[in-house]
Amino acid sequence: MIPEIKAFFDRRIHTLSYLVHDSETRDAVVIDPVLDYEPVSSSTFTESVDAVSAFIWRGSSDYGIRYLRAAARLPEAGRRAR
Repeated sequence: MIPEIKAFFDRRIHTLSYLVHDSETRDAVVIDPVLDYEPVSSSTFTESVDAVSAFIWRGSSDYGIRYLRAAARLPEAGRRAR
């Protein structure tokens, strides 16, 4: 097994999500999927996770997701420097 890694860049919040997959077994892991959040309007957006989903489910891929690993948010994250 030689895993392949595909990175998905979210332009809105400047972060990466990864899909690690095995083309032979069709197993895959999604690392740090992004659900975009806009705090001023308290809105969420799904463009980033939609891009990962589209890649997973497109006709020739059809990967079986074994794990979904979200990064832990640190208490300092999102705070502005003083």
